[in-house]
Amino acid sequence: MPPTSRSHKSTKSVPKVDEVADGISNIKLRTKSTNSKAESTAKATPQESPADKLRNSMVVVNEASQTLSSAVKSGWKLGSEGESDWSLDRISKAMAPVPGALTTLRSVYREQGKDEKLVDVERAALGVVSKLNGLRVVSFCSIESWVFH
Repeated sequence: MPPTSRSHKSTKSVPKVDEVADGISNIKLRTKSTNSKAESTAKATPQESPADKLRNSMVVVNEASQTLSSAVKSGWKLGSEGESDWSLDRISKAMAPVPGALTTLRSVYREQGKDEKLVDVERAALGVVSKLNGLRVVSFCSIESWVFH
């Protein structure tokens, strides 16, 4: 009986294999939570080393800051009229994990005795607050609980 199946490998499958492998590696890096990547990395698990906690928390703060920068660049502000991809809900979701991430950064640096790094944490916090202020979505009362603790 002559062979009826493919006798050669498709060259198109190689990129797909790479995509699948990349996807699998990304899944392994995430926590089991159904939250967004930023939210999941903000929650430090007991197995995480201090370096992992710091790295994950910095990722959370940087992602939120980049999201806010995109909103600022778009020209969106709270109360602005017209069609926009931005909304208060979207901004709130991006900001949700930031307080926990800032708390983690502060506590790990204090535990390590790296008080000089606390200045960088506060600089990042103020950068986020500045962007929120530019979007007109912040009041002092809403940020006081997570920036100044």
